[in-house]
Amino acid sequence: EAAIEPMKSCNDVFDVTRSTNDEGDQLSIRLKGSDGTFTLQIDGRNCTMNLSSPVSGVYTYVLCSRTNAWLGMDDAHIMEGMLTRDLIRICNGVPKF
Repeated sequence: EAAIEPMKSCNDVFDVTRSTNDEGDQLSIRLKGSDGTFTLQIDGRNCTMNLSSPVSGVYTYVLCSRTNAWLGMDDAHIMEGMLTRDLIRICNGVPKF
């Protein structure tokens, strides 16, 4: 959440909310109108994280015990890179990972 905090002041609508549901913790970033919402959902039972992006769709990540990076289950891409790429396509500013 701290990585995207500076982006709030650069965008008209950049609402960040945290919540907890049956699967685990969730972080949502709501953008203006048709730009949509990004959602990061931790699945504590399966030790995974899902990223839902209005740009790229849904991806599932697993935590790499060696690097502590969240890696895509399909191709091992790094979640921070995907989220950064998608955010800068439709928002002002850059996350500070």
